[in-house]
Amino acid sequence: MLNIALIGLGHMGRAIAVHLAETGACKVSAWNRSGVTLDGVAVLGDPVDAFDADVVITMLSDDDAIRAALLDSGALEKAGKSAIHIVMSTISTGFAAELTGLHARLGLEFLMAPVFGRPDVAAAGKLNIIAAGDAAVIARARPVLDLIGQKTYVVGERPEMASAVKLSGNAMLVNAVEAMAEAAAISETHGVSRAAFLDIMLNTLFSAPVYKGYGAKIISGDDSVGFTLTLAAKDIRLALAAAGSDADVPLIALLRDRIAQGIDEGRGNEDLAALSKVSLRG
Repeated sequence: MLNIALIGLGHMGRAIAVHLAETGACKVSAWNRSGVTLDGVAVLGDPVDAFDADVVITMLSDDDAIRAALLDSGALEKAGKSAIHIVMSTISTGFAAELTGLHARLGLEFLMAPVFGRPDVAAAGKLNIIAAGDAAVIARARPVLDLIGQKTYVVGERPEMASAVKLSGNAMLVNAVEAMAEAAAISETHGVSRAAFLDIMLNTLFSAPVYKGYGAKIISGDDSVGFTLTLAAKDIRLALAAAGSDADVPLIALLRDRIAQGIDEGRGNEDLAALSKVSLRG
């Protein structure tokens, strides 16, 4: 039986841990900063203890959280050498490259494998996983990846490549939500309800799951949180950094400013769909 440890039990980490425990295919343990406990998941007292497992999955919110938990604490330096460490968080390409070098120096196997999907998708084991790293390590980690996701897309052997894909994808996601909100605002100006407008769009030109999912949340005002505006702001900032000074990405820069507007209005802890409330008023 596989021994899997998680570091971080936020919305996504919690959903992944519960799903893994419910499969009955593995022993699951976790460390988290906030003291969350879950049925079927053993509590670890220190992040370094996670590295006694076969596979360690880190799902912390950002670069700083991972740095504090694993680097500044000395946990990675003290870690056992037999585990595969998989970072599934959305982090900067620069930090992913730094982690790659650090793991190599310490003799630890490392993959980046960020995911696309909300917590409810994670709870069903249906995430889409973007993996990058040594091909042999990915092959060894495949049984765990298959438990967590419906498909794993391998994009290269440098772990930061997975971070680049994840950040680019999230930029497209934020753009889709903003585009729906602005278009619906135009229709409402002329007396066409957002529900009527989006019903047409989601069943004709834009019938992809991301449009349907977030479109439904915009129509209903569903406030259930999966991906907050604060996290979206972080990802857009990292996407701009990944683009570098030579890339011309004006849309992403505009999205950064739009999200900042929503956060300034006090919506930072609301779901990404709340971005529509900045455009759709009244």
